Amino acid sequence: MSTTNYRKIRVLHAAETIKGGVAAVLRQLLDERDGAAGVETVACLVPADQRSELKQIGSGLIRTYERTGRDAISLWRFYRAFNRVLIQERPDVVHLHCSFTGVIGRVSLLMLRRRVRPRVVYCPHAFSFLMQTAEHRRAAYALIEKVLSYCTDRIICVSEHERLRAIDAGLPAAKLSLVYNGVSSGEGPRSVDERVGRSETRLLFVGRFDRQKGFDVLMDAMKRLEGEPFHLTVVGGSVLDRTTVPERINVDYRGWLDADGTARAFREADVVVVPSRWEGFAMVPLEAMSHGLPVIASDCSSFPEMIVDGFNGLLFERENSDALVACIRSGSKERWMQMGRNGYAFYMERFTREKMVDSTRKIYAEVADEAVRNAFATRPEPAAATRPSTLPQGSALAANAAPLVTVYIPTRNRLSLLRRAVESVLAQTYPHIELIVADDGSTDGSREYLDELSRAGRLRMIALPTAMGACVARNMALSASTGDFITGLDDDDYFLPERVATFVEHWLRIDTTREPVAGLFHPARMLKPDGEMVLFSSAKVTPDELKRQNKVGNNVFAPRAHYFGAGMFDPAMPCWQDWDLWARMSERFGVFLGGDRPTYVWDQSTPTGHITGRPEFQVRYAFSLFSHKLRLDSRRQRTGPLGAMTLYPQVTLTLSEVAMLLLSDQWRFAFRYIVRKILGARNVSRIRTLITRNPI
Repeated sequence: MSTTNYRKIRVLHAAETIKGGVAAVLRQLLDERDGAAGVETVACLVPADQRSELKQIGSGLIRTYERTGRDAISLWRFYRAFNRVLIQERPDVVHLHCSFTGVIGRVSLLMLRRRVRPRVVYCPHAFSFLMQTAEHRRAAYALIEKVLSYCTDRIICVSEHERLRAIDAGLPAAKLSLVYNGVSSGEGPRSVDERVGRSETRLLFVGRFDRQKGFDVLMDAMKRLEGEPFHLTVVGGSVLDRTTVPERINVDYRGWLDADGTARAFREADVVVVPSRWEGFAMVPLEAMSHGLPVIASDCSSFPEMIVDGFNGLLFERENSDALVACIRSGSKERWMQMGRNGYAFYMERFTREKMVDSTRKIYAEVADEAVRNAFATRPEPAAATRPSTLPQGSALAANAAPLVTVYIPTRNRLSLLRRAVESVLAQTYPHIELIVADDGSTDGSREYLDELSRAGRLRMIALPTAMGACVARNMALSASTGDFITGLDDDDYFLPERVATFVEHWLRIDTTREPVAGLFHPARMLKPDGEMVLFSSAKVTPDELKRQNKVGNNVFAPRAHYFGAGMFDPAMPCWQDWDLWARMSERFGVFLGGDRPTYVWDQSTPTGHITGRPEFQVRYAFSLFSHKLRLDSRRQRTGPLGAMTLYPQVTLTLSEVAMLLLSDQWRFAFRYIVRKILGARNVSRIRTLITRNPI
């Protein structure tokens, strides 16, 4: 198989202001440890008075401009400095940080397009239209972002909440990439003796004293906690507005500290408080978790994506100081320490500096020149995927258009099962299929097998340079697709011969003017070690039903536009990735219609590698994120995904969760859960096998 030589991608970073989280992100991205990893930072433009935020970065990289505030003169100085650096360095990629930078930078690039044409990566670090402000202002901000998106190659969203709101605002989903912020590892959880011996609980706030950060809510809470064993240390100050800070006997103001001083403040704290009104994806909770600290945060924006309530911290209602006081009072030292340990494990799983830098670097590679992007797709589109005008005579569809159907398969190190999956697609009776297989860094011969079929024009292979996860592999395949319709196949499952033809015939019979239809699904034969059963037999599944239970299976048939319009697969979901996308697709595009006979074989007979082995905290994180994204605010709405959690043997429900299920229409899940806990999962499986083999 041919290989592509990487060359270093020259990147220019620019930010109109960097105080707070932006500086933390830049410190990670500019770290010299990444100098040999295919990316070369040629310059970073920042305000002169904020240069100290990047003091560990070599002076040769930093360019500055004079800034006195967010006034016309300062913005003009930034514009001139940006143009000067752009022309001097001529980078391959320009990475613009924050909204004002995004507006000025992209306007400047349009004006200079005849002289320099770098690829444009933009990260707003929280879109302006997410702010709590007048509706007409939010609409204006959204319109500006939508217009400027046409001259942007990729927009980095730092949370799933931000990405979904951007899609709602009309920004192109194909240009939106989710990259969670990450931070360098702190010292992790500390010893029990170090904290238990204290007479008071030490709280910590790090950030600006402006309305967005909810500093006034925290001050109100501390006023009510005067005389109680709680002390707050405040690291930060005013940046955007000149907030007058109240004096409190239980509050100590430290001002802005450098990175070492801030790390010392984390080491001295027991709990970190983040009462923001809105956020993109705050760095402070991540830094807290890296130091083994629990977090008390508002339930705004993206916080439910990083704080699993009761696991690694507590969530309270935004702007509700009474609820914040209750959270602060609710924890014992032992409980806070356990949450801190959980948070550190969660941080190591999702929010490390390395994960953020790698994800950002891959975006640079994707948007850079053709030589770099060709490393991801090893073959051009085969001639076999050319769209025909009609079906053969005698077909039930002969009188209609013959749509091209893309089938995608993500795979990693399962060659024997992959062969079966690929052959089942190549054996389809429907002739107009584009098969795309995304290889997620396999090392077992899968890539060589796929390369041989690719050379023969039987499929297209997307060769990911390293393991990036099934969701990324699926999204890469979706991005490369050209079909009118798309359906997927997992590499350990297989199609029955009539599946695609049945889907196409079914779709062409639908009158979508009577009822919006998101897509189609068919029943599936589920193979298990103890037998076989048929699942997903509903005739129709509504958006509300799909929020409560995945009734359509792990792969559906839908127009290509529906996949992109729903935002594609979410790499942040540790499980339920398919259910999550189908629920979002249904919410946006309508119902799912079912077929009358199985055309898909779901092979669960060999459990190796299945997501049922995920740690409990990952399953609970999926539950929290799923509920947040689909706005499942009430307990009744959350009983659906709560019931799905009972299918994971490693999950232990609380008594209140079991009671909630028993009192809902999901009571069967609670009953099975109780039986399994009493008898044991292995004994339940044996009893089920005996009943299956010896029917009464």
